[in-house]
Amino acid sequence: MKTKITLIAIVLAVWSLLVVGSSAAQDGVMELEVETDDELTMYGWLTPSPISDKPAPLWVLLHQRAEDHTSWEEFIAQIARRFANKKAKPINHPHILAVDLRGHGKSTQFGDFSLSHANMRNEHFVRIPLDVAQMLQQLFKNEEVDLMIDTPNTVFIGASIGANAAIMATAELDSLPVRAVVMLSPGEHYADMFPMESMQKFNGYMLGITSTEDKFAAASMDYFEKKLGDDIDVIRYSAYSHGTGILDRHPESTDAILDWLLSPEQYQPKASRPEPAEDTTKVETE
Repeated sequence: MKTKITLIAIVLAVWSLLVVGSSAAQDGVMELEVETDDELTMYGWLTPSPISDKPAPLWVLLHQRAEDHTSWEEFIAQIARRFANKKAKPINHPHILAVDLRGHGKSTQFGDFSLSHANMRNEHFVRIPLDVAQMLQQLFKNEEVDLMIDTPNTVFIGASIGANAAIMATAELDSLPVRAVVMLSPGEHYADMFPMESMQKFNGYMLGITSTEDKFAAASMDYFEKKLGDDIDVIRYSAYSHGTGILDRHPESTDAILDWLLSPEQYQPKASRPEPAEDTTKVETE
């Protein structure tokens, strides 16, 4: 399935998707604005693939708590550098969507109120996966011509609470495919966001990355690996780092992620896994 979208002013019921004229847009980055079904105004920044005449996958980047989409800038630059070399790759240079999550960056307007991650209740945090799914659903449903998206090769990359949101968003996307999810410092739970059920149901590829000195994230990764076995690949680093801090503290981690995502094995059919048994194990919070 190949889906084409046009990033121009669109109104679909209460939804809006806008390209904002700004200096960022002049550099090829498009600012997107979406109103969710509970009246949150949500923003994302789309860097289109430089290959405009062929379908390209969408890579969605979800930041950690107290950060925003700009925390991915160096990672996005590294993606561009990797695809600039001429070595054959299984996919075209991806479109990259970096999102400001609910209560972060510009995504703070909630109806007539303002939300902040600093005092946001868990009932808003647990909405984040649905926010992300709704933004993507509107992109994929639009039949206009301009930007070609190779939807079966969609990838989520998330950090900390964004890692939990990434895998949980796959459960909200119904029939829209996601090939792989990369999770930097996911937790067994963050703000009532429990990802295990979504992990067990996800039939794509999963990579978890953590620091052994990040005690809660490390214990969570042990738990995920025990429950999921070979269904999750895991990379551990020794010095303390969390979320996108891993990319800064361990620069080799970016190459590890890109090597994993561009491995030819990623683009082979993946067998469906059996229904999971009921889970009664929990990670103790410090």
